[in-house]
Amino acid sequence: MVTCKSVWVRQNHPMRNPDKWSPMEPEEPQAPKPPERYEEPDPPGTRRGALVGLVLVLLLVAGGLLLTRVLRGMAQLQDCALSGRSNCTSLPQR
Repeated sequence: MVTCKSVWVRQNHPMRNPDKWSPMEPEEPQAPKPPERYEEPDPPGTRRGALVGLVLVLLLVAGGLLLTRVLRGMAQLQDCALSGRSNCTSLPQR
């Protein structure tokens, strides 16, 4: 036998703070200190990272094109062999 217990829900009551203390306000706000002397700005960044990224992307594109050409040649060779021909060559015909 299962019995249900009723649950009482309080509504419209402010939530009480479980902490016994309230946070303190800062006594003096910390003002930023003025620069003691003129500091030169950092030199502009080099573009070495961008060039390395560009070279990497170009290498990936060239590798993708080479892989596409090799796979296309292999597919043509397989198509030729599966069609029953005996004069298939591995060189791509242009």
